[in-house]
Amino acid sequence: MLRKTLFDVIYQNVNITAYMSPDVLSMSYTDNEDGQVDDISIILKNDDGKWSGDWTPKKGDFIDLSFKPINQIVLECGKFQVDGITCSGPPSVVEVTAVSVSCFIRH
Repeated sequence: MLRKTLFDVIYQNVNITAYMSPDVLSMSYTDNEDGQVDDISIILKNDDGKWSGDWTPKKGDFIDLSFKPINQIVLECGKFQVDGITCSGPPSVVEVTAVSVSCFIRH
């Protein structure tokens, strides 16, 4: 049986999940060992250029990510800071990478 996982993406304190969802090709979260920062990668289709135009995430911006598997416990991945944006293609795709930030950072 195919399992479906929902997610929430909060970008700069704005929930962009509904806007981003149609373009998500893949999303990953790596929970690294102690002493290493966790990281995320979000790959978006960019056929219309919105993710490489006005909607391009900026290095240093903040993302909060959580995964919500159907009928399972929500995985709150935490707060991440964008550290890379890569555009490639064809087909046109944008990869956003981010690393976890300290829980002591205040915004």
